[in-house]
Amino acid sequence: MSACNPTDKRKSEQTGVIELETLFYRDVEEKDSSIVDMTLRSKKWYKGELTIEEKRTLYIKTDTAKNTTHEYALNCYLFKHVPTGMVYEYIHFSDTAKIVRSFKITDTSVALTGGNIYNSKTPIGGPKPTRIQQLADTTVKDVTYKRMMEIYEYSGKPFAFVISFFRCDKNINLQKLFTVSDSLSKIVGCLGIKGITIPSLQSKRIINSSEILFLADALSQKELSVFAAWEKNARVHSAKK
Repeated sequence: MSACNPTDKRKSEQTGVIELETLFYRDVEEKDSSIVDMTLRSKKWYKGELTIEEKRTLYIKTDTAKNTTHEYALNCYLFKHVPTGMVYEYIHFSDTAKIVRSFKITDTSVALTGGNIYNSKTPIGGPKPTRIQQLADTTVKDVTYKRMMEIYEYSGKPFAFVISFFRCDKNINLQKLFTVSDSLSKIVGCLGIKGITIPSLQSKRIINSSEILFLADALSQKELSVFAAWEKNARVHSAKK
């Protein structure tokens, strides 16, 4: 069968749903305590070189009794064509929804998106790791992970360690769509799916963690309909410019 046959392309497209789960742990005095203080979750759907992701905003409220609550509110959905960097914003996850606005990743600003959250190659302010160390593989629930550790230092003294986990049983091409660590994924040659930050190698306390959870390796009919409609909208929208 010809490689130009569109049926072949549909069969070879990777589809699925993931969720990025980020946990922040309470800063407690007990050295070995890890109490989850806040959990943030957001979904992303992918189909070939197209993705749809939830855009959420974190609201933290403290009442007069000093009780703090968190709300990670859903604002909209962002439909992205990865090769061109074009992003289209929608309010509703529906095949009848209309484009609210569009922009290119390189043109994003804090006012539009809260920052350039899509491009992992964009330099981010803050400390950079001074050393990178390969750790032994580990197996959890019959899944083997490769591990790398980044060491952050201040005035020659370590103050944080980030341990990243990589799955080689997942297609490395998914790295173009999502990864916990773009640079380390390229070094390891496997998909980065989890990162844990700890204050020291002696402590069991965790500062924060981020993990990609694989919810589905196929899209529902409704999800496929949304992708088809939004891809068509993108073509029409581009033709009007």
